[in-house]
Amino acid sequence: MNATSIYNDIQSSLKKGERIAITTVVKTVGAAPCGVGTKMVVRADGTTYGSFSGPNIDGRVAHEALQAIQEGRTYVTHFHMDADQGEAVGSCGATLEVFIEILRPEPRLILAGAGYVSQALSRLATQLDFRIVVVDDRRDLADPIVFGDKVQLEFGDIPQTIRELEPDEATWVVIVTRGHHLDKDALRAALETNARYIGMIGSPSKVKHIFKDLL
Repeated sequence: MNATSIYNDIQSSLKKGERIAITTVVKTVGAAPCGVGTKMVVRADGTTYGSFSGPNIDGRVAHEALQAIQEGRTYVTHFHMDADQGEAVGSCGATLEVFIEILRPEPRLILAGAGYVSQALSRLATQLDFRIVVVDDRRDLADPIVFGDKVQLEFGDIPQTIRELEPDEATWVVIVTRGHHLDKDALRAALETNARYIGMIGSPSKVKHIFKDLL
């Protein structure tokens, strides 16, 4: 498996909002079945991409990497290989030194609405290193000059666009549209996703009314 395919998988996983661990062989001792630089990607759901040339060692590394993902730790660890325990033939006594590096997806902020509140929030979020997406159905408000070149602008039906953007565990959604009905529809769309956070501007009476309609 070549390096390009590994890095393509890493990029694809991060774009999907997945937390991953990149496991890399940094040193070998003895007759190891793979060389320095061999990589395997381990995702938070337990799936993997790449191999250290054996299901036993792959499983052991994946298990360790999953713990690292849960703990948010990056570190170097060692794996001793034994052919009698199902490792690759000829690898008896070999040791792999493996660097486990945790990568998290870049946080994304979806702003439903392109009015003054959205403009102010986008400026603040830019300083916090969010990847910002502004959604509105009014082209005259979603102005690249106003929001800047770091903000992704999406034009179209707001609730439908929210669904198409597929908010995930690395996505925050803030609803600041021009009206109560549109806020409600946008909130309903956001609640159908796996967004990490969903917020909506509104007075106590507005929020109570919208929640009542949604229940």
